[in-house]
Amino acid sequence: MTTANTIYPTIYHTTCLKQINHVLLEDLKLPIIGEGTYFKYTGKYGHIKIRISSCEVGNYSICNWNVTDDIIPSIYKKNVEKVLSFFITYLVGLTGEDKHFIFEVIGGSHHPVDGGPTDYEIATLHSIVNAFDNDICKPSIDRIYAH
Repeated sequence: MTTANTIYPTIYHTTCLKQINHVLLEDLKLPIIGEGTYFKYTGKYGHIKIRISSCEVGNYSICNWNVTDDIIPSIYKKNVEKVLSFFITYLVGLTGEDKHFIFEVIGGSHHPVDGGPTDYEIATLHSIVNAFDNDICKPSIDRIYAH
């Protein structure tokens, strides 16, 4: 059974990714780096930086979590991977080709009170869009929490 909670993220993710369809339909120039942020004054915080490279070995994509828990707590890893998986599915649907990537989480930050799973999902989505077109989803660097 589909609920509003499962429909909304899918619609938001698709709408966000549609902004880079023109780039995704071209020959992808990898590796690339993207940084994504998500902030709300109501207590929302997510910040992540990823590197996207081609995966030349195997028929699968890989997510390497190259940050420590003081940068981004590993409890958010499954949320980040969920968005990366959605991106791959979206790309296959868009291009009709099965592509494999190495996603490396190489930076970011967290707020000890305000960060949550959905915040890191949105920040990850923004980092993907930013990686492919750095004029879209520019990170709000001035609002990053420094601990």
